[in-house]
Amino acid sequence: MYIISKFKDYYDYLQGIYGVDNKLVLDRTDFNILPYIPSINKIQTFYICDYIIQGLWVEGKIYYGNEIEPFSYLSKEKNWYIKPEVLGYNNKYYRNITVLKIPELSLNSPNKKLNCPILLEENKESYLKNPILKDYNFVKVFSPEEIWIMLSTWLGRQISDNEKQVPIGDDKIRILSHGFDLKTSFRGK
Repeated sequence: MYIISKFKDYYDYLQGIYGVDNKLVLDRTDFNILPYIPSINKIQTFYICDYIIQGLWVEGKIYYGNEIEPFSYLSKEKNWYIKPEVLGYNNKYYRNITVLKIPELSLNSPNKKLNCPILLEENKESYLKNPILKDYNFVKVFSPEEIWIMLSTWLGRQISDNEKQVPIGDDKIRILSHGFDLKTSFRGK
């Protein structure tokens, strides 16, 4: 994978280990930094290579997966249920907050639509491209090797989706479609 970027993220060093593939280009020139530390019990949602990952901000730190257990009051198979958030006057209204325990494959992922493998949900239907993952302590979710493989696979799928289909037909049509000449190319003895 070839990375075009103005910053270094926690998995960039693998470019020196695995090498550079000029066909797989990760363009991070359009990026976003962490503007502020979110409030308590703020859910942060990431879309990484069609996976949805959620974290919980508590006292200036973001927690993922099993680290959220001390802040939850109930656990179900896929979610943590966070202590309810008080809304309105006289503590009459509550809103339950749920956080995903593990990364989950999302069928409605915005990654393909926005053609960006790393997205941060700002609000519904609004996303920030290429957040700096080390600012969000993302190494707790995916190791550098795992994220490298995920990004390489996602970029490879994008290339294969965009490649032209080989025309169906006889040998003459296929030879011409690949840019060869019938008279001078593939001439027999």
